[in-house]
Amino acid sequence: MIERMNELAKALEKSGGRAVVLVHPLYFNYHPVRIRGVEVPERPDARNYLRLQQKRVETSKFPVIVFEEGKRVEQTRKALGGRAFFVPTGEYGPKPTLDWDVLDFLKQKGLKHGVFGGQAFVCGHFAPTASARKALQDLRAAAKETITGKKMRRMGFQGCVSETMKEFLNRGLQVSLMKNVVYPQKLE
Repeated sequence: MIERMNELAKALEKSGGRAVVLVHPLYFNYHPVRIRGVEVPERPDARNYLRLQQKRVETSKFPVIVFEEGKRVEQTRKALGGRAFFVPTGEYGPKPTLDWDVLDFLKQKGLKHGVFGGQAFVCGHFAPTASARKALQDLRAAAKETITGKKMRRMGFQGCVSETMKEFLNRGLQVSLMKNVVYPQKLE
């Protein structure tokens, strides 16, 4: 489960229910960079991506919740610093080891809005750059009905960040994106 739950609940109360949510922030350090079976070349600013995440964790006024593969939690904690709260996930997917019901539990603790970053985020059928506003608009419009994984792929969304955002929306939580803290898609 999530450690330091009382501390997280207090932090969520202080932030008005907003939290930075990083999904598999170091995924491509552990796994090949592939989207739809095609190897993705490293973005020129890939090294800067990790520094931006570290800075976001260090300076955030909101609590930071990290969805990370169970066996990678300690490595990621070391890379990002000890301030974050971790939700262990399975390997190769964002689904928490305790299932998506963990979001209902977080909602009970005061979570209202996730400000997202992490890996992998792909929208618009992997155009070199995409509009963050358009991506959020498409996701929110689709959230008016239950979003399935198949519908997400038809809309051009792929990756663990998109999947987690879908689950937030399906549970009535709000979402937004940190433009420089998603990878490999570059948002403008």
